[in-house]
Amino acid sequence: MSGVLFLRLRELVGLCSHDRITLNRLTATFFLFGFFHCFGQGIIQSLLFSADSTYHSFISDIVTAADVPPANHTYFVGSTLRMCDYLPHNDTNCFDVFTLNQPSHNTSENIITTRSLLARWTYNLMPVQVGRESLSDGVKIISSKNEQFPVTLEMQDGNVKHLSDQCVQTLLFPDQDLSNNRREDLAFIFMQFWLFGMSVIAMCYDSVPHLMSGIAARVLLTAWSAYSIWRTKHLEQFYDALLRAPGTPCSMDFFPTYFASRSRLEIPDLVLNCTALLIMIWTLLRVYSVQSYKCVGAPARITRMLKLYLAVQASLHLEMYVLLAGMGLWIDQLLNTYIKHISTNTPIYKGVFIFYLILVVPWTILGWYAVRYEKRKTMFVFLAIGFLFFSAACMMFYSQVFRWTFYMWPNLGCYTVSYMILMVATMVLGFLCLRNFGQGLANYLHAEAALSSSHFSPEVFEHDRDVEKQELPELPPPLHALKAGGFERPESTYYLPTLHAMEAASGGVVAIKKGKN
Repeated sequence: MSGVLFLRLRELVGLCSHDRITLNRLTATFFLFGFFHCFGQGIIQSLLFSADSTYHSFISDIVTAADVPPANHTYFVGSTLRMCDYLPHNDTNCFDVFTLNQPSHNTSENIITTRSLLARWTYNLMPVQVGRESLSDGVKIISSKNEQFPVTLEMQDGNVKHLSDQCVQTLLFPDQDLSNNRREDLAFIFMQFWLFGMSVIAMCYDSVPHLMSGIAARVLLTAWSAYSIWRTKHLEQFYDALLRAPGTPCSMDFFPTYFASRSRLEIPDLVLNCTALLIMIWTLLRVYSVQSYKCVGAPARITRMLKLYLAVQASLHLEMYVLLAGMGLWIDQLLNTYIKHISTNTPIYKGVFIFYLILVVPWTILGWYAVRYEKRKTMFVFLAIGFLFFSAACMMFYSQVFRWTFYMWPNLGCYTVSYMILMVATMVLGFLCLRNFGQGLANYLHAEAALSSSHFSPEVFEHDRDVEKQELPELPPPLHALKAGGFERPESTYYLPTLHAMEAASGGVVAIKKGKN
C-alpha cells in the first residue's frame, strides 16, 4: 500500500507542475483567486466560530452552575418548549418548560434592562472557572443552593440578577444551538481548504469532473450560506420571544450584539460563495471547453474513458472529506453532548466510526489504483468495501439517537445525505470504469505519466495565448455529406505528444496516423 501511495503522490506532483499553473493569465489568476478566496472564507468562518464559542461559553457556564443533569435536553413541540432526559420521548421522561406568548409564573428577580450594561458583559466573555463560581468580564456566575433561583449573576458595580430554575431550563435550548454552530464552523473552515485542493487538481488535470464536483459543493455551500442568513434572523426573533420578552422566565437579553455581528459576517460569506460559484461555472467551464478543441490529446474513445476515470477521482476526493466530516460531527455529538448519557449502543457507534476512519483513505487509494492500472480484482475489492460503507451508513438509521440527531441538526443531515449520495455515485462510476477495462486507458495514462516524468507537460502550449479570444476550429464534414459529393472521408488521425516533440519547432507536435486494422 505504501508503494501505491508513492505512485499516487508522484503522479499528482508530476501533473501539478509549475507549467500547469502558469499556463496563461487565466490559470494563474484562477490559482491566486482560489488561494485568497480560501483564506478569506477561512477567516470569516474563524470569526463566526469565535463569536459562537464566546456566547456558548457564557450560556454553558450558567447551565453548569445550575447543576442541570447532563442527560437533559430541550426541543419544541409547536410553541411549547419541553425538557426530556431520555429517548424515546414520552410523558414519563419529559415535561413542559414554557409556552411562547404565555406569561410565566416563575420569573427571575431583579431584572436588568440596561442594554449598555448587558452589552458589556455578554459580548467577548472569556469565562474562567473558579470552584463553584465563574468569573467573566464584569460578571460573576454564582451557583446557589436556592432551588427556585439556582444561579445568581453578580456584576462588578453591585447589580445582581437571580435566574430562576425555569429560566436556566430555557437557556438549555440556545446552549445546544450554539454548541452545534461551533461544530458547523469548524467543518466549513476545513472544507474551504479541501475545495481549494480540488480546484488545483482540476487545473492540473484539466479535469471537468473535478470542476463539476467543486461546483456541486459550491452550490451546496451557497445554499447553506443563504439558509444561515435566514436562520440568524429567525433565531433572533425566536430568542427574543423565548428569553427577552416581558413575561418570559428570564426576561433578559442574553444576545444583545450576537446576531448583528453574526449577520455582518454571514453576508460577505454568501457573497464570496456566489462569486466563486459564478467564476467556476461561467469562466472556467467556458475556457476549458474552448481548450478541449484546441489542445492535442487522446482519441474520443480514450477521452470518454478518461472522463470516467477523472469522475471517479473527483467523487472519491469529495467523498473522503464529506464522509469524515459527517462522521466526525456525529461522533462529537456522541461523546460531548447529552447523547453520551442516553445512548445505550455507544461502543457500536464508535466501532462504525473507527471502521470508516481506518478504511476510507485506503479505499480511496484502492479505487484510484484499480481504475488507473485496470486491476479487476482490486476493483471488486473496492466495490465490496464501498457496499459495506453504504450498508453501515444505512444501518445507522436503525439507531434512535442517530435518527433524533439527524432530525434535530440540519447540518448533520446535509452531510449524511451528501456522503451517501457520493457513495452510490462512486460505486456506479467504478462499475462503468470496470466495463471499459482492457480498452487502452491504462496504456494512455502510462504514456502520459512517462511524458510528465520527462518534464513534458502534455497539452501545455504558449503562455501568451489568450484562449478566451480564440474561435473554435471548424469541424470536418460528416461522412454522409462526403459520400454524397463523391468524396471519400480521409482516415482518422489524432495527435499525440512524444518525447521528441521538444526537439521540434515551438508548438510543434508529432502527428501519428491511425491504421485501418
